[in-house]
Amino acid sequence: MGRSKKSTSAEPSSARESESNELKIDLNYDEITAVCMAKFGMSYTEAMRCTYKQFEIEMMAYRLKRQETIFYSHLDAFNALIVQATEGEGKNVRPKYKDFNDFYDNEQAFEEALRPNEITPKQNKTFSLADANRLLNKQKGG
Repeated sequence: MGRSKKSTSAEPSSARESESNELKIDLNYDEITAVCMAKFGMSYTEAMRCTYKQFEIEMMAYRLKRQETIFYSHLDAFNALIVQATEGEGKNVRPKYKDFNDFYDNEQAFEEALRPNEITPKQNKTFSLADANRLLNKQKGG
């Protein structure tokens, strides 16, 4: 009599569940509605109809838009500083930043905006023995 429901997706159900549970948002329904209205420009009716999955997608789009705005701000700052930020003196004056990527890592910022739970800090600087000694001295209070 009763038909069993079969999944129409090619993905196993566990893969779909883990994909939907990537981003955990610690907001109640009223707070989600307020965020939808404030950040995404939704009306009250649209915000009330917004599902959790739609909210996640809107948040991702908002983070990506915000990251693009930050990128252009950094680009403007880089262009302003390229003339002023120099190292050396006299004839040995050279720009402090060789290119924009030395100033701002756009790829890492994009990944942080796209996947905020998977942030892996990139270390540009090697950790020397002198750095270790400085850290030890700070911890000892000296």
